[in-house]
Parts: sequence; structure tokens; C-alpha cells
Amino acid sequence: MCFICSQDYNNNDVLCQLSRCGHVFHSDCVGKQLHSKQTYCPFCRTPVFAGLSHV
Repeated sequence: MCFICSQDYNNNDVLCQLSRCGHVFHSDCVGKQLHSKQTYCPFCRTPVFAGLSHV
């Protein structure tokens, strides 16, 4: 289940795994979050990009 939209994953969904923490989300969901300048994992709050501190 995607933590952002609370929808189950389907076979044809495009998923994105964050490299620093390993959590997986729908690509569209995490993309919208990153475009809104929320640059941390919505589940564990680990910064998505190196060098950023927790917000």
C-alpha cells in the first residue's frame, strides 16, 4: 500500500523506491510531493537527497 495515497499497488502501477531509506510509493504520489518541495520520505522523514537534514 502506498503510504501517501493509501491505495494498494496494482501490477501495472509505476513505483518509486527511495534510495536512502528504501520505502516504496507510487511514482506519481512521491513525484507530487517532491515538486511541492517536501524533500523527505513521507513515511520515515529521511531526507531524499544527500546533504539535507531532517525537516
